Amino acid sequence: GPSWIVKRIVVMTTAGGASFFFVTDDSAGMIIDDNTTTTATIDVADATLSAGTLVDKFFRRMILPEQAGMLAYGSRLVTWGGRSRIPFPNLDFDGGFDPADLKLPAGWSEGAGGENDGSAKETSDTYLGHALKVTGDGATAVRAHMNVGMPPSFGEAFLQVGKKYKIRFRAKRSAGVTQGNIQFRLNSTSNDFPSVAITSVSATQFGIHETELASGLTEVAASGVTQMKFRVTGTLDSGESVIIDDIQLMEVGNEFESSIVRVSDAESPEAFDNVKGFLQVSPDDGQKVVTCFKYRDLLFICKERSLYVTRDDGVNPAALWPVNFVDNIGCDSLHGAATAGEQFAIISYRAGVYAIFGLRPVKVNQEIQQSPAGFVSWDDREEPQAYKNHVMIDAEKKNVFVSVVRRGGTWPNRTFVLNYWKGWGEQERKWSHDQYLEGTALVSSTGNIGTVRTIGNNGLSMAVDEHIGNKVVITSGPLSGEVRTVISNTATLLTHGGPDLAFGFGDSFEVRGSPGISASKLIEESGKQSIFFGWDELNLYRHANGNDDGDVIEHSYRGAYAGFQGSYGDNLFGALSIHGLTSGSNLIIEALLIDETLNTLSQAG
Repeated sequence: GPSWIVKRIVVMTTAGGASFFFVTDDSAGMIIDDNTTTTATIDVADATLSAGTLVDKFFRRMILPEQAGMLAYGSRLVTWGGRSRIPFPNLDFDGGFDPADLKLPAGWSEGAGGENDGSAKETSDTYLGHALKVTGDGATAVRAHMNVGMPPSFGEAFLQVGKKYKIRFRAKRSAGVTQGNIQFRLNSTSNDFPSVAITSVSATQFGIHETELASGLTEVAASGVTQMKFRVTGTLDSGESVIIDDIQLMEVGNEFESSIVRVSDAESPEAFDNVKGFLQVSPDDGQKVVTCFKYRDLLFICKERSLYVTRDDGVNPAALWPVNFVDNIGCDSLHGAATAGEQFAIISYRAGVYAIFGLRPVKVNQEIQQSPAGFVSWDDREEPQAYKNHVMIDAEKKNVFVSVVRRGGTWPNRTFVLNYWKGWGEQERKWSHDQYLEGTALVSSTGNIGTVRTIGNNGLSMAVDEHIGNKVVITSGPLSGEVRTVISNTATLLTHGGPDLAFGFGDSFEVRGSPGISASKLIEESGKQSIFFGWDELNLYRHANGNDDGDVIEHSYRGAYAGFQGSYGDNLFGALSIHGLTSGSNLIIEALLIDETLNTLSQAG
């Protein structure tokens, strides 16, 4: 077995039985204390065996693919947005390699013509676990030709003639590669995937690559088996290599489990049952599951335009839990919902901000949904970028923060702040907003050098360490939108503080100056803060002196200037004191100057 296997268990059924058991008694011989023994004598009575450990659930276990989100729910782990992989065996190579021929992953076979020379098991330089390494000799046109198959009945269950499929994999090459291609095929030459040039693969980290059939699949099986074929062509350079890991085959247009929420076994957050361990949430309704959240003992599931709820009944597997429709309220983004313990939950949706105090969502932002021209409103948002919006709750100061992308923007650059100190009614709650800058693009380039903590281009000429504290933003490719803080830079290379970022060579990036785009700094970076009174809005500006609202103080309030329409009386001063709480500091007004002609209020003294 693989090197990480230190002990094995033999399981079997009773005579004529269907369930599998094992016993731990040494005399039974069902525990093999190594990974090399090939024969064993087992002696156990049916009565003893059936009283042993039942292992049927282990045959239903699945390897969890990448997920969009995860959530702790009681003693279980809940996940959603997983990739829909077609389950050819051992595509990640973590099932080990054939002990009789370490050039072949377990479950794979040689391709035609014995062209599998050059392949080998890779255990150190991998994306995760084991990988396949292919080394060239500079003379042989085809290397590592091999197949992996499944019975036609399985193929017919997962593949369909006429549909298009694509392959996604991770790869890394040696530095001296000048030629060679990675090729995949399904069953026959009519289903060849376009080649991936090895020169396009990163030499420093595992990048993600995809290749897609140009037209629909022509056959599900050939010669009695459904096969995926792999090889390296184009005479790979002598001594140079490419490492392949984590191959995934999926249907084009159905790359994700849009309506499936997977739930682990109780007390076993790493164990997922592929038969009984998932919820089907209104399948085929054209909506995907966006996020989930736990509120009290309920599990709420937000799709794009609808909300559902379920509960662990403590008895049945997840597949038998009832999933009930709640409302036609969805959620913007993965981070578009938050809870304040068991007090309440908040959902950000295109139609507004909703609070849940029991089961049904209640809209709490009617007063800022729309505003007269020139005033801030909830509807001033860039919907195609709404997946970047997020919600946070400060239960101690009784503030809800909803960060959104303004119309025309690309990053969350406005945060609506709801203070519920006095209550949740329209007359008690107070809305304000923090408006801040995205930062200008100081560098725009395409990555061709880097590691998981560095990114750059060898054609740049930056001043050393000039970008410390600025943000590096991936602007294209699978990781588009990822942001990291620069901690140092050379003339050509930026180093960020993490977490690791496995960008692909050829992906675009920018360095953006401060003020940054992190919502955690929105108070300090705000140029203007506003308080809403129904349809009207009062703006607070930070100033060094006078009433010049362009002179912004970044980290403190030395003075405040308020311009407003109408007279607010006690409501104004109540809102100002509450707004002092939202800023994280005390707002003290010692003296006021009121100019009725200009209709302004300013601080004096």
